[in-house]
Formats: sequence, C-alpha cells, structure tokens
Amino acid sequence: DTVASSFGKLVNPDLRDKVRPEDLARSLVQMITWNIAHIARLVAAQEGVKTIIFTGSFTHNNDLSQKHFATAFRYWSNGDSKALFMRHEGYVGAIGALSMSALCKEDHLAFGRMP
Repeated sequence: DTVASSFGKLVNPDLRDKVRPEDLARSLVQMITWNIAHIARLVAAQEGVKTIIFTGSFTHNNDLSQKHFATAFRYWSNGDSKALFMRHEGYVGAIGALSMSALCKEDHLAFGRMP
C-alpha cells in the first residue's frame, strides 16, 4: 500500500467510472493519515521523542486512521517509535491550558497582566 497508488485508478478513464465513493474516501483518509504521520514522525525524530500521542476529532473513533498511524510509525521508525491514541481526548486542551496557567503563575507571568 502506497500513497502513489491510492488514486491510481483515476488516471485510467476506463477504471475511473468503476471507482466507488467509499474507495475515494478510504484513499483520502489514508493519504491524509500518512502525511500527518510522516510529519509527526520527522519532528519526533528531530526532538528525540519515541512515543507520539494523537488527539482530536480526526482520530476519535476512527479505527482506519489509527491503524494507518500505527503502521506508518512502526514502518518509518523500524519499530523504534509508536503512536498512541487518547480515549477521552476532549479534555486534553483544557488540561494543557491549566498546565500552562500554572507554569505562567510560577514564573510570575499572568495572562493579560500589564507590565
């Protein structure tokens, strides 16, 4: 399975008419997932991170994208890195904001504070 062949049938006019909408949707999800995974893997490698945690609506209850992320990470890292997925990711942004708020208060930098 490669991205180059994901939309290969669209080049041939005879095969183009036989492509089902669900085939196009699956290929598009695969292409988007692999692009995101590739960028995330490159950044993780640059930063020395071996585990990437994916959150958000794209991966929420999307077994296909989760499978592609996990497969891409195993492949591009030779099994050295892995992708994890949150079950209740809706609160991750709030937890991050709370964490940053605590850091800012520790550094005496309150949001909206005038110098």
